[in-house]
Amino acid sequence: MIDDDFAFNDFACWEDPGLPVRNTGVIKGLRTLEKSTQERLAELEKEPDSNKNLIIGEIAILEATQKEIRRLERQSFYSQFEPR
Repeated sequence: MIDDDFAFNDFACWEDPGLPVRNTGVIKGLRTLEKSTQERLAELEKEPDSNKNLIIGEIAILEATQKEIRRLERQSFYSQFEPR
């Protein structure tokens, strides 16, 4: 049995938002959100009577998600060049 003092609850890599290891998991989750948002948007755009506010909302979510993915990718890339 492992002592509680030796638990892996507080990895340093999860605390540092610039490390690629942490960002990879976040990016993967954001890609899943991006894909589901694209699918919902495609379904809404197929229906001629769909609510325009819903379409605008989905587009806003999609744009914000893509922007955050790009930010995290840049942050992960450039963090590899920082001295530790």
